[in-house]
Amino acid sequence: MGLKFFRVFEAGAGINPIGLLKKAISSNKKKTRRVFTAADLVLDIPGTLAKTGLKQPRNFMAVRGCAIQALERKKPMSQNLIFAGMMLQDMAFQEHSAQLGTNKVRKFFAEAKRKLAPNGRLVLIQHLKDKDYFIQLAKEAGFLPYFRELTEQEAKSAESPAIRRVSTHEARVAIIDDLVKRTINPSERFNEIDEMTKSRGLSNHTDLYKPILISLRLPKK
Repeated sequence: MGLKFFRVFEAGAGINPIGLLKKAISSNKKKTRRVFTAADLVLDIPGTLAKTGLKQPRNFMAVRGCAIQALERKKPMSQNLIFAGMMLQDMAFQEHSAQLGTNKVRKFFAEAKRKLAPNGRLVLIQHLKDKDYFIQLAKEAGFLPYFRELTEQEAKSAESPAIRRVSTHEARVAIIDDLVKRTINPSERFNEIDEMTKSRGLSNHTDLYKPILISLRLPKK
């Protein structure tokens, strides 16, 4: 028996998920039986529709709220692709404590594991500096990881502004400069960046912020 629908869930879709909305519209016209869900705390579908003049198709669902909670409401083994751009960066590193952030990432991975259909994939986009952190947590959750760097063209054409922001060497230089300038002790901050670069075996400070794609699958039973 063939697959009835191919279901895509985007966690942290942003304020205006125009790209995902256009994919849903195209799929609906071609009758490819794909269903899309966009989830984000700041999601603004009415604003997106007004801004673009597009109409929301029946195969597009929008959830304004916590992406983890939105995923929890999905049926087990129902999603063929779960995508999170830079959302996990915010989840992991913008909490009041590192442990709280890590616990949230673990919860997301556990929920994604329950909701992925057989042969489904969880795809993340992260900074190269955080690769080992996310891959380790993914392995703990039972995923098999694969990763590669995004090409500059892929990053430039990404729908997420957070990914486009680190798409070029020049953009990453600006990020490093800003991090150093915005601290009380710039030289100490620079030394931290230098040590982080060396500890990860990288040749350039800007490599820390190269965008990478991490594709996660579950072992076949």
